[in-house]
Amino acid sequence: MRTKLFAIFPSALFHRAVEFETPDGSMIAWQKEDVEAAIDCMQNNNVAILGGHVFKKADDEFYFTGIEWNISRDELDWDSFVQKSVRVSLAFIERNQNQLDEGYYYVLDFADEEELQVRNWLPKHFPEVLINSAYSLNSIGIAGVVWMYEDVIKAIYSYTNKQYIILGGDVYRKEDDHFIPTPDGWYYNPKYNIWREDVENSRNKAIEYIESYHTRNGDSYGYSLVVRSPKE
Repeated sequence: MRTKLFAIFPSALFHRAVEFETPDGSMIAWQKEDVEAAIDCMQNNNVAILGGHVFKKADDEFYFTGIEWNISRDELDWDSFVQKSVRVSLAFIERNQNQLDEGYYYVLDFADEEELQVRNWLPKHFPEVLINSAYSLNSIGIAGVVWMYEDVIKAIYSYTNKQYIILGGDVYRKEDDHFIPTPDGWYYNPKYNIWREDVENSRNKAIEYIESYHTRNGDSYGYSLVVRSPKE
C-alpha cells in the first residue's frame, strides 16, 4: 500500500488506529466504529477496499483470527468497484459484529486506481517498496510501469534475482506527475543457450545503459522494463 494514501484519513482517526507487526509486515488496524469511518474516508476519496482481515488483541499481542474477506473487481469501472468494495466491506462487518467484541480489530487492504494497475502489472514476488515507487503508464495509454533511476536499478536486480531476462526498456521524461515518452531506449537479444547467462548479460546491459543515460541527462527521467520470465 502506498503510504501517501494514509493522508486521506483525518489525523484524529489515523491516531486511533493501532500498528503492529506480523510475519507479513506492519499492519494498521481499527476497531469497528473507527473502521467504518475509515471506509467512509476511502469512499469519499475514490479508494477501493480489496479486502480485510480480523485480528484479536490478547495480552498486548495481536493474533489473526482466520476471519477475512476479499473483493474482486470483475471488470467494473473504477467508480463502480469503489462503491462495490464499500458495500461488501460494511455488510461483512455488520454480519460479524455480534460475535466480535471490543478486543477485535480490522485491517483493511486498500488501493487507489494507480496502485492496483501497478500491482496487476508486476509479479507477485515483487518487493513492496518497489511496488510503491512504481508509476503506472496507463494514463498515457501504455500498459506498464516506470521507475526513477535509483529504483529501476533495484527493480532490475529484483527481476534478475528471480531469473527474469531484461529484454530492454524505454525512457520517459518526468514532468510534474506525468511521464512523456522519449525516443530513447535499449534492447537485449537473448541467445537462449544458457538461460542464466542471458539473465546476467541482460542485467549488465540494462544497468550500463541506465547508468550512462543518467550520467548524461540527470534525474528527470524514468525507465520502463520489458522482461521475460523463466516460465515463458
